[in-house]
Amino acid sequence: MARRLETKLVLVTLLCLLCGWTEAFGPSPTFPLSVTPLRLPPRRMVASLDDSDPCRSLPAVEIEYCTGCRWMLRAAWLSQELLTTFQDELRSVALKPSRPPSPGGTFIVTMDGVEIWNRKLEGKFPETKELKQRIR
Repeated sequence: MARRLETKLVLVTLLCLLCGWTEAFGPSPTFPLSVTPLRLPPRRMVASLDDSDPCRSLPAVEIEYCTGCRWMLRAAWLSQELLTTFQDELRSVALKPSRPPSPGGTFIVTMDGVEIWNRKLEGKFPETKELKQRIR
């Protein structure tokens, strides 16, 4: 019983110290209590891509999709297919949500800024086979 009471006292004291209530329950406890501040390691900065990076020369694909039409899942599935097929041949596949005031129904696939599929012009969504052929 005494052990439980001692544990509760320690927890209440720690809570009071953390919240800044140093005089909430009278005098300080009789047992030694030291609180040291938590020190986190410094953040590491990610090096930016430069011209010497071999991935810099690989093409990047961007899939812009309409958020109002809820086409994110379709865009994510296509990006997974492209990354699986071209894992060593693409630098990245990015998903770009198209929000208002842009026109609705947007589903555009570009590679290094060149449009390779536009749902409105093609009249349909790309099949994975068609899209992979255009990327090749």
